[in-house]
This record gives sequence, C-alpha cells and structure tokens, in this order.
Amino acid sequence: MPRGPLFARAGLAVVLVCLALGGISALEMRHVAVAHGTPLPADVVLIASMPRWILLAATLPLVLGVGVGESGPRFRPRTIVLHLLLFLAISLLHAVVTAWANGYVSPISFFFTWSARITRAWYNTMPTMLSLYGAVLIAAWGLAEARERERRTLRASQLETQLHAARLEALRAKLQPHFLYNTLNGIAALVADLQPQRAVIALEHLGELLHASLRDDSRDEIPVSEEVLLAERYLALQVMRFGDRLRYELRVASDVGECPVPVLLLQPLVENAVMHGLEGGAERLHITV
Repeated sequence: MPRGPLFARAGLAVVLVCLALGGISALEMRHVAVAHGTPLPADVVLIASMPRWILLAATLPLVLGVGVGESGPRFRPRTIVLHLLLFLAISLLHAVVTAWANGYVSPISFFFTWSARITRAWYNTMPTMLSLYGAVLIAAWGLAEARERERRTLRASQLETQLHAARLEALRAKLQPHFLYNTLNGIAALVADLQPQRAVIALEHLGELLHASLRDDSRDEIPVSEEVLLAERYLALQVMRFGDRLRYELRVASDVGECPVPVLLLQPLVENAVMHGLEGGAERLHITV
C-alpha cells in the first residue's frame, strides 16, 4: 500500500465522509420515524444506522492501496481480481451488519432466515456500495497520478539544478588555469613597465572572458557577434603575451552577426590553436576566423 501524507489524508477523508454519511442516515431515520408518529429512541436509531457506516469507515480506506503503485494505478489482471474480492468482502460484511441492524427497527424481519435477510440487504445496498467503492477507487488513482506528477516535477527540478551546475563547471573549465596565470603575470609586467593603459585594457579583456566563463544567466546561446568579441578579447590577451609571434584576423559577415550559437563555442577552438601552435613550438602563428 502506498504510504505518505497524501494517502494518509485521503484515508482520513474517507473515514470522515463515511461517518458523516452515517450521521445523516441516523438523522433521516429519526425524522422519518417522527413523521410517521412512531419516534424511535436515540440509541435504537444509532444502532440501526451507524454500524454499517462505521464498517465502511474501517474498510474503504483499504481501497486506496490496492493496485496503486509508486508510479500510479496498475491495470493488471491481479489488480482487478483483488478489487473484485475486496468489493465482495466489504459488500457482504456491509449486508450482514445491515441485516442485523434492521432487526432493531423492524422485528418482523426475524421471521425470515438469515440468508434471506442478508441477500435482501446485499441487493438493497448494492447501488450505495458501488458508488462509494468507485468514488474511493477513482480518488486513489487520482492521488497516485498527482503524486507521480509531483515526483516528476521534483525530478525535473533536480535535473535542471544539476544541469546548471554542470554547465557552470564546464564554462569554468574552458578558461585554462595556466592561461589565467600567464595573463595575470603579463598584466603585472605591464604595470611594472609603467604601461597602465595597456594593463587596464588587458584587465578589461580578462574581466569579459571571466564574466562569460562564469556566467549563470541560463543562456544556452549568444549572438555570433558576441561570441566573436569574446574570442577577440582572448586573442588580444595572447598577443600581449606572445607579441609579434601571434597575429589574428576575424571576419564576420554582416548577415550572421545576430545568429545564435552555443556559449563559448569559438573561444576553445581559438585557445587550442594557440596552445598547439605557439606553445607547441611554432615560431609564428596567424589565426583567421
């Protein structure tokens, strides 16, 4: 049987509804008796009306757990058989209790055999039993579907959080640590050589690259023009480091500047070109994008 606060509250609701219906049934019996001029004592009314509803309050919550798994309702032959057996058991017990209680308000019923009284009570209460059992069963399936939707929503939220974390880690990894160290050393050298303007420009380039790498604005794509600008800032920093050994050329057609591309798609390619070119031993490198 599925467990959890949702099904516990549903079970409590079934119990309260059954007891409320029992109270209404008792009031109806009392009103009819008074209207016919033969008022019944309160204890007789309660004994004649409440036991069958108490029985339903104790047994119908079981319906909430039959055939409802962790992923919702299961329409399998075994489940159908279980529901049929449970319905027959509850309805038969209900008929027995009803036949016993009717003896308090209709002594003439004792002239009939127990089997006849139970059979009559079973047929008389069948519409009520079918309605109640069906309502509880539909409620159980609805609760199972609601719980499954809640579980899927929670899982999707967890996956989204993990995706954002993975994306952030991937972006952070795209700027190689040694590049960061070399750039900072280059900026320190510019400051030491009293070239503050070039140092400020280099810091601006580095700041933009770090901002792009650590960005967490949920953007999966950026315009080509923005991506090319990031690559240009990276190459400008590398020129500061390698000087005349590195030259680059960036050409972007006017009609593709606003086309969306994945974030930091170009910069790792340019970085690989520098790493495997100049750092790999080449005397000079010319990069064209």
